[in-house]
Amino acid sequence: MSERTGLSFDVVDTGQIDDMADNMHQVDIAEINAVMLPSMRDPREVLADAIASADFAVGGFDAFGRMVMVFGVTPVSLTSDIGRPWLLRHRDAPRFRRAYVADSSRYIALMAERYRLLENYVSAENNESIRWLKRNGFTIEQPLPVGLNGEMLSRFYRGSTDVCSSVNDRGRGGKRGVDLPTV
Repeated sequence: MSERTGLSFDVVDTGQIDDMADNMHQVDIAEINAVMLPSMRDPREVLADAIASADFAVGGFDAFGRMVMVFGVTPVSLTSDIGRPWLLRHRDAPRFRRAYVADSSRYIALMAERYRLLENYVSAENNESIRWLKRNGFTIEQPLPVGLNGEMLSRFYRGSTDVCSSVNDRGRGGKRGVDLPTV
């Protein structure tokens, strides 16, 4: 555990999500509701699916072993060099804001090594996540009404947006076009 921040970071699995799901930060719940169909909005299922589909997921744990945040990256497809980073927080996570800003950058760097482009969408109202993304080198675009009910979301990205760039240096084939995903 980092004495400076009060959190320790470790790989997480779906067996550690119950308290987090029951106490998810309200802004994150609103963001889930903006982009997920009603049948897919249960916080426990969202957490389990995010962790299970991620290349890796890292949890931030307080001194009592309680997970107060989890973030990771999910590939767009099995052959894509585009990853979707995500972050979900416990309602008590703001107490540890410094920790996940300071200590998560090394994990974001690992994501950037694996993927040519990291991109996803964030609620325009999720100021804390937007600050976290900016501090980790992401570009935040102007919000657009792209949620299921016209909620304002901003695309964020880090890395090469050149859809025809070579990925030979990453060992995944040659030049090819990649359709940028939409919500």
